[in-house]
Amino acid sequence: MSIVHVLPGDSLHETFKSAEIAGDVVICREAFITGPLDGDTLDDFWEMRSRFHESEDGADPIQYHEPVAGEFERLFDVSHGDEVNCWFEYELFCSVNMWFCLDQLRDTGQNYSASRPKLPNQTRFGMDSGNTMKQTLEGASPGAFSSR
Repeated sequence: MSIVHVLPGDSLHETFKSAEIAGDVVICREAFITGPLDGDTLDDFWEMRSRFHESEDGADPIQYHEPVAGEFERLFDVSHGDEVNCWFEYELFCSVNMWFCLDQLRDTGQNYSASRPKLPNQTRFGMDSGNTMKQTLEGASPGAFSSR
């Protein structure tokens, strides 16, 4: 059984590594809240997204695929019984990206356990201290999130 952590972007990655939380990391490097979200196949979908980013941001379609689509494709490596922790914030931007990740996990056909890890200062509806997830991880001692 493996542990996979899905992070909401590169900005949390270094802080996450410093917290010494065991498991593999997949980084969500997209903004599904904007642009087209259709395609007959997953390859068509990624092609549509890369063309959108090329026209909107000037992003190179070839350089888009590996760090963005390739990272999401790692979710297909999830196996039966794996634990998947989705480290997304609670606002709409992160929620939409998390929904996409959960949809991709559903398509693996595997029986896995997915959750949002409970943080020390978290209430039912988000962070009660006003801290972001990054600020919470920065203030945590190594191993603080080992119990789930």
